[in-house]
Amino acid sequence: MKNLFKESVLKFKKISYFRDLGGIPTADGKHLKKGIIYKTSHLANIDEETKRKLADDLKISMDIDLRSPSELADKPEQMIEGVTYKHIPVLGDDDNPAVNKNTRDEVLENNMAEEGGSKGHITRIYQKMVSNLEVLKRYKEFLKELINNFGRPTMYHCTQGKDRTGIATMLLLLVLGVDKEMIIEDYLYYNVVNRRLNNLYTFGVAVGCFSIKKAKGLRNLLVTRREYLEAAFGEIDRLGGIKYYITNYLGLSNEDTDALKAIYLE
Repeated sequence: MKNLFKESVLKFKKISYFRDLGGIPTADGKHLKKGIIYKTSHLANIDEETKRKLADDLKISMDIDLRSPSELADKPEQMIEGVTYKHIPVLGDDDNPAVNKNTRDEVLENNMAEEGGSKGHITRIYQKMVSNLEVLKRYKEFLKELINNFGRPTMYHCTQGKDRTGIATMLLLLVLGVDKEMIIEDYLYYNVVNRRLNNLYTFGVAVGCFSIKKAKGLRNLLVTRREYLEAAFGEIDRLGGIKYYITNYLGLSNEDTDALKAIYLE
């Protein structure tokens, strides 16, 4: 699958992570269609050339932003002419405050002070994202928007494109019938795409703060880890398993799941 994932990466100025989900196989031998669903990091810094490529070349018709209100205020979305913008804040500011040069140290220190440090913090966030009913309302809204867009090309993102976007992708792929290991493999490919950037950030903190501990704490926030997504799968199992979860926690009807499969699979 590495070749598939490699081919799925698209390069745009000022976007660190942009991938086409097309080609991912389901357990029953089907595949996600190419060119209609993309996951990405935030779009706050894109230029006019990138906007034109997204709108004209990829024919993006909808942009779904999963960031918290404070993140959006810190890095406003760049609106693209002809593209419908939807803000669906999966987590509130208490869980995901805007991280910038003024708040970064405080956020990192707070996360590291929690039980299990920054890794424990992220693990609990993943468990919350698949079990908290208010959060799940937002993810249901996300999936409903995909249905309502009738297969027109859609992109969705949070800030880095790995945590809230990772859970959004996980839930979509579960509904479409992709097996667990393939979902995890897709999720972990984020580290391949962003290896150089994450190494630079980690090294910068180690040198700038004279602290290996802080650098390791930051790295837990920058990368995807199998144990994070495993924690989310564990919560789904605890809540009754995938089929029960999709109906009773995500709140999708059989008609909803059939619609998503008709739109995104071939």
